[in-house]
Amino acid sequence: MFLRRRLFPFVLFAAVIYLLKRRIFSPPPPPNYELTIETAYAHYGFSRGISTFQPDGLSKHLVLPCTPNDDISWLSTLPQWLNLTPKVYHVPLTNSSAPPPGTLTVPKNKGNEVMTYLTYILEHYSDLPDLIVFIHASVSTWHNNDLHIFTTPLMLRELNYRRAKQRGYMNLRCHWSPGCPGWIKPLTGIYNEIKGEEFYLGQVFKYLFPGVAIPEVFGATCCAQFVVTRERIRANSLEEYKRWRDWLMTTELPDKYSGRVMEYLWHYIFSDRQSIDCPKEHVCYCDGYGVCFGSEAAYQAHMAVGKETAVLEQRLQAAVDQGPREGEDLKLRWEGMQELSADIEDKKRRLEREIDVARQRGRDPKARKNEVGNTEFSG
Repeated sequence: MFLRRRLFPFVLFAAVIYLLKRRIFSPPPPPNYELTIETAYAHYGFSRGISTFQPDGLSKHLVLPCTPNDDISWLSTLPQWLNLTPKVYHVPLTNSSAPPPGTLTVPKNKGNEVMTYLTYILEHYSDLPDLIVFIHASVSTWHNNDLHIFTTPLMLRELNYRRAKQRGYMNLRCHWSPGCPGWIKPLTGIYNEIKGEEFYLGQVFKYLFPGVAIPEVFGATCCAQFVVTRERIRANSLEEYKRWRDWLMTTELPDKYSGRVMEYLWHYIFSDRQSIDCPKEHVCYCDGYGVCFGSEAAYQAHMAVGKETAVLEQRLQAAVDQGPREGEDLKLRWEGMQELSADIEDKKRRLEREIDVARQRGRDPKARKNEVGNTEFSG
Protein backbone atom coordinates (compact mmCIF):
# COMPACT_ATOMS: atom_id res chain seq x y z
CA MET A 1 0.00 0.00 0.00
CA PHE A 2 2.78 2.39 0.86
CA LEU A 3 6.25 2.38 -0.69
CA ARG A 4 8.11 2.23 2.61
CA ARG A 5 5.96 -0.62 3.83
CA ARG A 6 6.81 -2.58 0.71
CA LEU A 7 10.52 -1.78 1.01
CA PHE A 8 10.75 -2.40 4.74
CA PRO A 9 12.34 -5.87 4.47
CA PHE A 10 15.25 -4.45 2.50
CA VAL A 11 18.20 -3.02 4.41
CA LEU A 12 19.36 0.33 3.15
CA PHE A 13 22.52 0.89 5.11
CA ALA A 14 24.75 -2.16 5.58
CA ALA A 15 27.53 -0.64 7.64
CA VAL A 16 25.07 0.99 10.00
CA ILE A 17 23.38 -2.35 10.53
CA TYR A 18 26.73 -3.87 11.41
CA LEU A 19 27.28 -1.24 14.08
CA LEU A 20 23.75 -1.63 15.39
CA LYS A 21 24.01 -5.40 15.64
CA ARG A 22 27.39 -5.14 17.30
CA ARG A 23 26.08 -2.86 20.03
CA ILE A 24 22.29 -3.25 20.28
CA PHE A 25 21.62 -6.87 19.40
CA SER A 26 24.71 -8.34 21.01
CA PRO A 27 24.98 -8.75 24.80
CA PRO A 28 25.18 -5.34 26.47
CA PRO A 29 28.63 -4.05 27.36
CA PRO A 30 29.77 -3.70 30.97
CA PRO A 31 27.47 -1.19 32.70
CA ASN A 32 30.21 1.38 33.22
CA TYR A 33 30.39 1.99 29.46
CA GLU A 34 26.79 3.24 29.42
CA LEU A 35 26.65 4.84 32.85
CA THR A 36 26.95 8.36 31.45
CA ILE A 37 27.06 9.82 27.96
CA GLU A 38 30.67 10.79 28.63
CA THR A 39 31.73 7.21 29.36
CA ALA A 40 29.74 5.93 26.39
CA TYR A 41 31.38 8.47 24.08
CA ALA A 42 34.83 7.64 25.46
CA HIS A 43 34.26 3.96 24.67
CA TYR A 44 32.38 4.11 21.36
CA GLY A 45 33.22 7.50 19.92
CA PHE A 46 30.50 9.38 18.08
CA SER A 47 29.03 6.30 16.42
CA ARG A 48 25.41 5.35 15.88
CA GLY A 49 23.45 5.32 19.10
CA ILE A 50 25.57 8.00 20.76
CA SER A 51 23.43 11.12 21.16
CA THR A 52 24.64 14.64 20.62
CA PHE A 53 21.77 15.88 22.82
CA GLN A 54 22.77 14.20 26.08
CA PRO A 55 22.84 14.79 28.97
CA ASP A 56 19.51 16.62 29.05
CA GLY A 57 18.62 16.42 32.75
CA LEU A 58 15.06 15.31 31.99
CA SER A 59 13.22 12.53 33.80
CA LYS A 60 11.37 10.14 31.47
CA HIS A 61 9.01 7.18 31.49
CA LEU A 62 8.90 4.72 28.61
CA VAL A 63 5.35 3.36 28.34
CA LEU A 64 4.66 0.30 26.21
CA PRO A 65 2.09 -2.50 25.97
CA CYS A 66 3.39 -6.05 26.08
CA THR A 67 1.51 -9.26 25.33
CA PRO A 68 2.91 -12.67 26.33
CA ASN A 69 4.05 -13.04 22.70
CA ASP A 70 6.14 -9.86 22.64
CA ASP A 71 9.91 -9.88 23.10
CA ILE A 72 11.02 -6.73 24.91
CA SER A 73 14.52 -7.90 25.76
CA TRP A 74 15.75 -4.91 23.73
CA LEU A 75 14.91 -2.72 26.72
CA SER A 76 18.14 -3.96 28.31
CA THR A 77 20.09 -2.18 25.56
CA LEU A 78 18.86 1.25 26.63
CA PRO A 79 21.66 3.08 28.46
CA GLN A 80 21.47 4.58 31.91
CA TRP A 81 22.35 8.00 30.53
CA LEU A 82 18.94 8.26 28.86
CA ASN A 83 17.28 8.40 32.29
CA LEU A 84 14.40 6.44 30.77
CA THR A 85 12.34 4.31 33.19
CA PRO A 86 10.31 1.54 31.49
CA LYS A 87 6.63 1.22 32.37
CA VAL A 88 5.64 -2.06 30.76
CA TYR A 89 1.92 -2.89 30.76
CA HIS A 90 0.89 -6.52 30.57
CA VAL A 91 -1.78 -6.97 27.89
CA PRO A 92 -3.52 -10.34 28.31
CA LEU A 93 -4.39 -12.66 25.47
CA THR A 94 -7.36 -15.02 25.46
CA ASN A 95 -5.36 -17.99 26.75
CA SER A 96 -2.79 -16.17 28.90
CA SER A 97 -2.57 -16.58 32.65
CA ALA A 98 -3.02 -13.76 35.11
CA PRO A 99 0.10 -11.61 35.63
CA PRO A 100 1.93 -11.69 38.98
CA PRO A 101 0.66 -9.33 41.69
CA GLY A 102 1.90 -5.79 41.25
CA THR A 103 2.29 -6.08 37.47
CA LEU A 104 1.15 -3.08 35.49
CA THR A 105 -1.78 -4.21 33.36
CA VAL A 106 -4.83 -2.99 31.47
CA PRO A 107 -8.50 -3.63 32.28
CA LYS A 108 -9.13 -5.08 28.84
CA ASN A 109 -7.19 -5.98 25.70
CA LYS A 110 -8.85 -3.56 23.32
CA GLY A 111 -7.85 -0.77 20.95
CA ASN A 112 -4.27 -1.94 20.49
CA GLU A 113 -1.82 0.43 22.24
CA VAL A 114 -4.53 2.94 23.15
CA MET A 115 -5.72 1.04 26.23
CA THR A 116 -2.20 1.00 27.64
CA TYR A 117 -1.57 4.67 26.95
CA LEU A 118 -4.80 5.85 28.57
CA THR A 119 -4.45 3.48 31.51
CA TYR A 120 -0.94 4.76 32.22
CA ILE A 121 -2.19 8.36 32.19
CA LEU A 122 -5.08 7.58 34.52
CA GLU A 123 -2.78 5.78 36.94
CA HIS A 124 0.09 8.30 36.88
CA TYR A 125 -1.72 11.59 36.31
CA SER A 126 -0.58 13.07 39.63
CA ASP A 127 2.95 11.64 39.50
CA LEU A 128 4.35 12.21 36.03
CA PRO A 129 8.00 12.73 35.00
CA ASP A 130 9.15 15.55 32.73
CA LEU A 131 8.54 13.50 29.59
CA ILE A 132 6.59 10.38 28.74
CA VAL A 133 7.52 8.26 25.72
CA PHE A 134 4.66 6.13 24.40
CA ILE A 135 5.89 3.36 22.16
CA HIS A 136 5.19 -0.15 20.82
CA ALA A 137 6.87 -3.33 22.01
CA SER A 138 8.61 -4.25 18.74
CA VAL A 139 12.35 -3.81 18.41
CA SER A 140 11.82 -2.98 14.73
CA THR A 141 8.83 -2.18 12.55
CA TRP A 142 8.12 -0.66 9.13
CA HIS A 143 6.87 2.61 10.61
CA ASN A 144 10.05 3.41 12.51
CA ASN A 145 12.36 5.89 10.82
CA ASP A 146 14.18 4.80 7.68
CA LEU A 147 17.43 6.46 8.77
CA HIS A 148 17.27 4.57 12.06
CA ILE A 149 16.98 1.37 10.01
CA PHE A 150 13.47 0.93 11.39
CA THR A 151 14.87 0.16 14.85
CA THR A 152 13.33 1.37 18.12
CA PRO A 153 16.41 1.42 20.41
CA LEU A 154 18.39 3.50 17.93
CA MET A 155 15.58 6.06 17.70
CA LEU A 156 15.37 6.35 21.48
CA ARG A 157 19.14 6.66 21.88
CA GLU A 158 19.52 9.45 19.32
CA LEU A 159 16.31 11.37 20.03
CA ASN A 160 16.50 15.03 21.06
CA TYR A 161 14.26 14.99 24.11
CA ARG A 162 14.72 18.73 24.56
CA ARG A 163 12.82 19.24 21.31
CA ALA A 164 9.92 17.24 22.74
CA LYS A 165 10.09 19.29 25.93
CA GLN A 166 9.99 22.54 23.95
CA ARG A 167 7.18 21.46 21.60
CA GLY A 168 5.11 19.69 24.25
CA TYR A 169 4.36 16.82 21.88
CA MET A 170 6.62 15.12 19.34
CA ASN A 171 5.88 12.18 17.09
CA LEU A 172 8.88 9.84 16.84
CA ARG A 173 8.28 9.23 13.13
CA CYS A 174 9.71 11.77 10.70
CA HIS A 175 8.25 10.46 7.44
CA TRP A 176 5.03 12.02 6.23
CA SER A 177 3.54 8.96 4.53
CA PRO A 178 1.06 7.98 5.75
CA GLY A 179 -0.60 10.80 7.67
CA CYS A 180 0.68 14.14 6.43
CA PRO A 181 -0.13 16.75 5.43
CA GLY A 182 -3.88 16.03 5.48
CA TRP A 183 -4.60 12.30 5.58
CA ILE A 184 -7.89 12.30 7.48
CA LYS A 185 -10.92 14.25 6.20
CA PRO A 186 -13.67 13.16 8.61
CA LEU A 187 -16.49 15.22 7.09
CA THR A 188 -16.55 13.29 3.82
CA GLY A 189 -18.93 10.72 5.31
CA ILE A 190 -17.62 8.16 2.84
CA TYR A 191 -15.91 4.92 3.84
CA ASN A 192 -12.47 4.52 2.29
CA GLU A 193 -11.07 1.01 2.62
CA ILE A 194 -7.48 2.28 2.65
CA LYS A 195 -8.17 4.54 5.62
CA GLY A 196 -11.37 3.38 7.25
CA GLU A 197 -10.46 5.32 10.39
CA GLU A 198 -11.36 8.50 8.51
CA PHE A 199 -15.04 7.54 8.37
CA TYR A 200 -15.16 6.32 11.97
CA LEU A 201 -13.34 9.35 13.37
CA GLY A 202 -16.09 11.47 11.91
CA GLN A 203 -18.67 9.27 13.64
CA VAL A 204 -17.17 9.23 17.16
CA PHE A 205 -15.63 12.71 17.42
CA LYS A 206 -18.76 14.21 18.95
CA TYR A 207 -18.57 11.72 21.82
CA LEU A 208 -14.83 12.11 22.38
CA PHE A 209 -15.03 15.92 22.26
CA PRO A 210 -18.63 16.92 23.06
CA GLY A 211 -19.60 20.41 21.97
CA VAL A 212 -16.45 20.87 19.87
CA ALA A 213 -16.70 21.53 16.13
CA ILE A 214 -14.97 18.79 14.20
CA PRO A 215 -12.02 20.01 12.06
CA GLU A 216 -12.24 19.50 8.32
CA VAL A 217 -8.86 17.75 8.19
CA PHE A 218 -6.46 15.95 10.50
CA GLY A 219 -2.82 15.53 9.57
CA ALA A 220 -0.03 13.87 11.54
CA THR A 221 2.59 11.25 10.92
CA CYS A 222 1.45 7.78 11.86
CA CYS A 223 1.80 5.47 13.96
CA ALA A 224 1.08 6.23 17.63
CA GLN A 225 4.65 6.49 18.94
CA PHE A 226 5.39 9.85 20.51
CA VAL A 227 6.80 11.89 23.39
CA VAL A 228 4.65 14.25 25.44
CA THR A 229 5.33 16.50 28.40
CA ARG A 230 3.74 16.30 31.82
CA GLU A 231 2.18 19.70 31.24
CA ARG A 232 0.51 18.65 28.00
CA ILE A 233 -0.98 15.57 29.61
CA ARG A 234 -2.38 17.63 32.47
CA ALA A 235 -3.84 20.19 30.09
CA ASN A 236 -6.65 17.64 29.78
CA SER A 237 -8.65 16.69 32.85
CA LEU A 238 -8.79 13.24 34.39
CA GLU A 239 -12.47 13.16 33.48
CA GLU A 240 -11.60 13.51 29.81
CA TYR A 241 -9.14 10.61 29.92
CA LYS A 242 -11.76 8.52 31.72
CA ARG A 243 -14.33 9.37 29.04
CA TRP A 244 -11.91 8.39 26.26
CA ARG A 245 -11.08 5.08 27.92
CA ASP A 246 -14.75 4.40 28.64
CA TRP A 247 -15.45 4.89 24.94
CA LEU A 248 -12.67 2.47 24.09
CA MET A 249 -14.02 -0.10 26.55
CA THR A 250 -17.53 0.01 25.09
CA THR A 251 -17.10 0.79 21.40
CA GLU A 252 -18.12 -1.86 18.89
CA LEU A 253 -15.42 -0.78 16.47
CA PRO A 254 -12.78 -3.43 15.77
CA ASP A 255 -9.40 -2.76 17.35
CA LYS A 256 -7.73 -1.67 14.13
CA TYR A 257 -10.22 1.19 13.74
CA SER A 258 -10.59 2.25 17.37
CA GLY A 259 -6.81 2.27 17.60
CA ARG A 260 -6.36 4.22 14.39
CA VAL A 261 -9.01 6.76 15.32
CA MET A 262 -6.91 7.65 18.35
CA GLU A 263 -3.71 7.39 16.31
CA TYR A 264 -4.76 10.50 14.41
CA LEU A 265 -6.03 12.28 17.52
CA TRP A 266 -3.03 12.10 19.88
CA HIS A 267 -1.48 15.28 18.49
CA TYR A 268 -4.87 16.96 18.77
CA ILE A 269 -5.31 15.81 22.36
CA PHE A 270 -1.86 16.95 23.44
CA SER A 271 -1.94 20.36 21.76
CA ASP A 272 -4.26 23.33 22.02
CA ARG A 273 -6.54 21.35 19.68
CA GLN A 274 -4.45 21.80 16.55
CA SER A 275 -5.58 19.29 13.96
CA ILE A 276 -2.38 19.28 11.89
CA ASP A 277 1.12 18.52 13.17
CA CYS A 278 3.47 17.88 10.26
CA PRO A 279 7.04 19.13 10.73
CA LYS A 280 9.06 18.74 7.55
CA GLU A 281 10.94 15.46 7.38
CA HIS A 282 14.41 16.98 7.21
CA VAL A 283 13.56 19.25 10.16
CA CYS A 284 12.42 16.26 12.22
CA TYR A 285 15.64 14.39 11.47
CA CYS A 286 17.89 17.40 12.02
CA ASP A 287 16.52 19.00 15.19
CA GLY A 288 14.85 15.80 16.38
CA TYR A 289 17.74 13.37 15.95
CA GLY A 290 20.81 15.38 14.97
CA VAL A 291 20.94 14.07 11.38
CA CYS A 292 21.32 17.20 9.28
CA PHE A 293 21.88 17.05 5.53
CA GLY A 294 22.27 20.82 5.18
CA SER A 295 19.02 21.47 3.34
CA GLU A 296 15.70 19.91 2.44
CA ALA A 297 16.92 19.30 -1.12
CA ALA A 298 20.00 17.42 0.10
CA TYR A 299 17.85 15.28 2.40
CA GLN A 300 15.44 14.45 -0.43
CA ALA A 301 18.34 13.52 -2.70
CA HIS A 302 19.68 11.16 -0.05
CA MET A 303 16.30 9.50 0.41
CA ALA A 304 15.89 9.13 -3.35
CA VAL A 305 19.16 7.21 -3.55
CA GLY A 306 18.05 5.04 -0.63
CA LYS A 307 14.79 4.13 -2.36
CA GLU A 308 16.60 3.47 -5.62
CA THR A 309 19.01 1.17 -3.79
CA ALA A 310 16.15 -0.78 -2.24
CA VAL A 311 14.50 -1.22 -5.64
CA LEU A 312 17.79 -2.51 -7.09
CA GLU A 313 18.09 -4.97 -4.21
CA GLN A 314 14.59 -6.20 -5.01
CA ARG A 315 15.56 -6.66 -8.64
CA LEU A 316 18.74 -8.55 -7.75
CA GLN A 317 16.93 -10.80 -5.28
CA ALA A 318 14.21 -11.53 -7.85
CA ALA A 319 16.86 -12.56 -10.36
CA VAL A 320 18.43 -14.90 -7.81
CA ASP A 321 15.09 -16.41 -6.83
CA GLN A 322 13.84 -16.91 -10.40
CA GLY A 323 17.05 -18.37 -11.76
CA PRO A 324 18.13 -18.22 -15.42
CA ARG A 325 15.51 -18.20 -18.13
CA GLU A 326 15.49 -20.89 -20.76
CA GLY A 327 18.12 -20.15 -23.37
CA GLU A 328 19.60 -17.24 -21.40
CA ASP A 329 23.34 -16.61 -21.82
CA LEU A 330 24.68 -17.61 -18.40
CA LYS A 331 27.89 -15.60 -18.78
CA LEU A 332 26.00 -12.41 -19.61
CA ARG A 333 23.55 -13.11 -16.78
CA TRP A 334 26.40 -13.50 -14.29
CA GLU A 335 28.11 -10.34 -15.50
CA GLY A 336 24.85 -8.39 -15.28
CA MET A 337 24.20 -9.56 -11.73
CA GLN A 338 27.76 -8.71 -10.71
CA GLU A 339 27.38 -5.24 -12.19
CA LEU A 340 24.06 -4.73 -10.41
CA SER A 341 25.54 -5.94 -7.11
CA ALA A 342 28.49 -3.55 -7.46
CA ASP A 343 26.13 -0.65 -8.17
CA ILE A 344 24.15 -1.48 -5.03
CA GLU A 345 27.28 -1.59 -2.88
CA ASP A 346 28.49 1.73 -4.31
CA LYS A 347 25.19 3.36 -3.45
CA LYS A 348 25.24 1.91 0.07
CA ARG A 349 28.70 3.30 0.67
CA ARG A 350 27.52 6.69 -0.54
CA LEU A 351 24.53 6.55 1.79
CA GLU A 352 26.73 5.58 4.73
CA ARG A 353 29.12 8.46 4.06
CA GLU A 354 26.27 10.93 3.77
CA ILE A 355 24.76 9.81 7.08
CA ASP A 356 28.13 10.09 8.82
CA VAL A 357 28.54 13.63 7.49
CA ALA A 358 24.95 14.50 8.42
CA ARG A 359 25.45 13.29 11.98
CA GLN A 360 28.66 15.26 12.34
CA ARG A 361 26.89 18.35 11.00
CA GLY A 362 24.08 17.76 13.48
CA ARG A 363 26.49 18.09 16.39
CA ASP A 364 26.84 21.80 15.64
CA PRO A 365 23.94 23.86 17.06
CA LYS A 366 24.61 26.63 14.55
CA ALA A 367 24.33 24.17 11.66
CA ARG A 368 21.07 22.77 13.06
CA LYS A 369 19.62 26.23 13.50
CA ASN A 370 20.66 27.26 10.01
CA GLU A 371 18.95 24.21 8.52
CA VAL A 372 15.68 24.17 10.48
CA GLY A 373 15.18 27.88 11.20
CA ASN A 374 14.48 29.77 14.41
CA THR A 375 10.95 28.43 14.91
CA GLU A 376 11.91 24.76 14.85
CA PHE A 377 15.31 25.04 16.53
CA SER A 378 15.30 23.67 20.08
CA GLY A 379 18.76 24.78 21.17
